[in-house]
Amino acid sequence: MVKKLKKLVPEKLKLKIKLLAVGNKVPYWMDKVDKTKMNIFVFLAGFYQNLGDMAITYAQVEFLRKLYPDANIVAISSNQTYIAVKTIKHIINPNDIVTIIGGGNMSNMYQSLENTRLYVVNNFPNNRIISFPQSVDFSDTVSGLKSLEVSRKTYFKHKDLTIFTRESNSFERAKKYFPNVNIKICPDIVLSLNKVEPICERTDVICCLRSDKEQYLSNSEKQTLLSLIKEAFPDAIFTDTVDVALEDCTPERYKNTLESFWGRLRKGRVVITDRLHCMIFCAITGTPCVVFDNSNRKISGVYNQWIPNISYIKLFLNDEIEEAISEAKKLYNADFNITSFDLSDKFQELADAV
Repeated sequence: MVKKLKKLVPEKLKLKIKLLAVGNKVPYWMDKVDKTKMNIFVFLAGFYQNLGDMAITYAQVEFLRKLYPDANIVAISSNQTYIAVKTIKHIINPNDIVTIIGGGNMSNMYQSLENTRLYVVNNFPNNRIISFPQSVDFSDTVSGLKSLEVSRKTYFKHKDLTIFTRESNSFERAKKYFPNVNIKICPDIVLSLNKVEPICERTDVICCLRSDKEQYLSNSEKQTLLSLIKEAFPDAIFTDTVDVALEDCTPERYKNTLESFWGRLRKGRVVITDRLHCMIFCAITGTPCVVFDNSNRKISGVYNQWIPNISYIKLFLNDEIEEAISEAKKLYNADFNITSFDLSDKFQELADAV
């Protein structure tokens, strides 16, 4: 009798009871799932201290909202994915769509995120799944090949999975790695935004340089770059896309955090960076930018594929530091007045897939 009664209790209610019993808060996403509407799930949402991943989340939700204005869009953070999947898989409708955040983590370099993505794909075998534009790069090592094989088997099993890549190198790798999966290409989803307005007076030089495993500049090259920046622009402002307070990354506050950073860039006369999304932020805000490539070449891949003709964004190699600073001076002194940004025609295949 008890077992029969348990079966009658909705899965969401069961989870709420369990969470409340151990003193945990009910997750923000739980009451957003609505069986009376079409649900579109955004898994692995970037509600953490990385403005690039936060912007991908924001842009992906906005893109989906324009396509399905009457649908119920539910964004679930990466650290909530496992518990959310356990509940949602029992209440999901056949016509609900599962999407997975784009970015640069379909790789053994970020194995925990790849594992989370595989968990989503495994648990929704009967729903359409679209993985938004990704960089794909498994290392040619024992651990990389092992990771790739697990991913290959998981993606092969799903009957309605589409993986979008965001540049040609990743597209070719994905076609090779996953020959039986529907692989497509379109820009990083953040390039679907237009954040040029409001137009601001541009006064600042802004530097946004990484210091992690994706850094391609050597330590000596970086020191040379920093010295030349300080010499050329003594009042330069140094910041980073991961320099974010934890409380500003929540589902309730992350949009304001992004708008604040974009507002800062709109005051920039020139930005110097080696972060992909700082370059993309400059593109969508109409901000002149000098950018260096990163270790896995995703910056040059995205730049060459989608924005090589944008006059206010200039790409340099790590051995072209002096040339880059010279170009930064030119951009600083140039009279740019960017009033729009539009790559919407490049996202038609993604819209069709969704």
